[in-house]
This record gives sequence, C-alpha cells and structure tokens, in this order.
Amino acid sequence: MSASRSEPVRVVTILEAPAVRSQAVYHAVGESLSESGPDTILLVRPAQPYVCIGFHQDAATELDLGACKQLGLPVIRREVGGGAVYLDSNQLFVQWVFRPSRLPRTLFDRYRLYVEPLVDTYRSLGVQAEYRPINDIHVSGRKIGGTGAARLGGSEVVVGSIMADFDHYTMSRVLNIASEKMRDKVATAMGEYVTSLHRELGEVIDLEQVTTSYLAHAAQSLGRALEPGELTAEETAALDGVERRLSSDAWTYRHTRRAGSAVKIHEDITVREGVHKAAAGLVQIVVVIQAGVILDAQVFGDFTLIPQGALPAIEEALKGIRADPEVASSVVRDLYAKMNLDAPGLEPEDFGAALTAAL
Repeated sequence: MSASRSEPVRVVTILEAPAVRSQAVYHAVGESLSESGPDTILLVRPAQPYVCIGFHQDAATELDLGACKQLGLPVIRREVGGGAVYLDSNQLFVQWVFRPSRLPRTLFDRYRLYVEPLVDTYRSLGVQAEYRPINDIHVSGRKIGGTGAARLGGSEVVVGSIMADFDHYTMSRVLNIASEKMRDKVATAMGEYVTSLHRELGEVIDLEQVTTSYLAHAAQSLGRALEPGELTAEETAALDGVERRLSSDAWTYRHTRRAGSAVKIHEDITVREGVHKAAAGLVQIVVVIQAGVILDAQVFGDFTLIPQGALPAIEEALKGIRADPEVASSVVRDLYAKMNLDAPGLEPEDFGAALTAAL
C-alpha cells in the first residue's frame, strides 16, 4: 500500500439519503474515480427503510417479495457481494472508495484495515467489539457488523456500517423462509446473535458522537488527514445514471431462474440445484445436465468475488464439462489462477461441493 501522508482523504456526509441513493453514491464515486481523484470516505444514512441484496444473489430466492411489497420496502441490488439485509436510518453506512494503490493488495488485508477504525469506534463508545475474520465484527459472540467489497471502475470499494439499532423482526419478515415456525426461529436467533449499540449500551447514542469518534480512528488507522468535501459535478452526473440502473427491475430481479433440487425435463435432461456453505457464505448452483455433461450453469450466493466479471466466467467454464465435482473444482481452480480471482473464504472446491449437493 502506497499513499502520501500529505494527501488527505475526502469525507462526504449524506445523512438523509433516499434508499437508492444510499447505495448508488459509492457506485457513482467509484466509477468516476480517476488516477488523480481523491480517496473518499462516504458517511451515509438512509432516510427510509429498504432491503438490499448482494451482487451474486437471486432476489426471488432470497426474499419474500410479497412481504417486501406489503411492508412498502424497496428492494435494491448492490454491486457488492454478501447477503440480503434490512437497512434503515438506525445504521450509519461507512463506504470507502479508494484508488487500488492506496489500500492493501489482498481483500483479506483490506477488510482488516477497514474494520480497525470501526472496532476502535465501538470500543470508544463502551462496546467491546472485536474483528472476526474474514469480514465481521462481533461483541461476545454476537454480530454487530459485516463488510463487503467490490472493484468499481478504477476504484476499490469497501463498505459496512455502524449499527445503532437493528430490527431483527422485520429482517426475518422479508427473508424467503419455508414456514412460519422456521421464521419464528430465525427471528429469535437474530435477536440473540445480532446486536447493536442500543442493545449493548441500553441507550440511544448520538450520531454526531459516533461520527466524530469514527473519523478520528479512521485518520489514525490510515495515517492520513481527513477533510470534509462534496461530490463533484462529474460524480453527481454519474449518480443520476447509477440510480436509474439500480432502480430498474431488469437489474434488481436478474438471476431469477429457480429450480427445485431436481427436475427431469425429459429422459436425457435434468435440471438440478445444490447449495453448499463455504466459509465466505452460501454457494448455490443450478445446472442443466445431459448425459452426464453440464449444458448450462448458474451460480449465485452471498459471497464476495472480485473482479466483477468472475462469476459469469465461472459459469461459462462449467459448461460442457463432465458433471463431476472434481472436474468442476479443477476448472474453477484454473480460472482462479488465470483471472487472479480474489475471494477470501471461497475456494475452487466450494464450487465442486455445490455441484456435489446438486448431484
């Protein structure tokens, strides 16, 4: 990581952002970043609640879309990996948009650097938070934050939040869960194992206090001055286009093909689905198989995989190979090396394991 300590990091604060803007802003800044552009920390709080799904997820698979509509919650797909989450004004989003040379080379080390000032902020407020690799923050075994990353334009983006409070009941409502008994269990588990500043401290924490503490710790971790700033005209123009893209049904509901565990199309062709839990998250695969050969493959899940075009490349590489988990793992392993893929906690063998589950 190389950065001149004399070059400050711009801080842009948006505390009443419409739902789509709260996600679109880091996309726009990232896609607009030039070699001479400033590294930026965005502090964003959404003005309305919504549901956000990860880049590699399927909205119809992950969410109860009927419940989202009933609750009046927009659904937004971000260009960062990870899982579906309910978001509202009780969370302060912390979004880093940096030139690649200004952050550690590996995703694992970027996560560690990004999480450090968040952990320090929680501790300064009286919450004994700890970094839990790969990309989580825990308090006594309860999760109080996760992070995600992406490569957008010429930038490296790392995002997460400071959790003032968390509505685990609404979160359980919007997920696609098979039964109400299961939903009750999920809500109970979230209440027990996901925490917040409010839960830990028993009081509402002033947002300005949180922001001041965070920025002090971020400056210390980065070894650079932080300076308040505004979006440029170019970034604002890009923001309009990103908001239109993220608001479109074609973007939000792509990857909507869904199959059962096995559906026989005719004597020779079967559609199969498998799910595997990797360290990075769930890996879901849907394959069309004819005479032991994969004709088509679709992969999605709540993991992070960089660069952005890696997943379509994996899907393409699986087509035409023998439907054998070892062969699939080998093909993906070769692609990891060829494309220099970065996916902490997601190994080539995890794709083979998902295929095993499908078979």
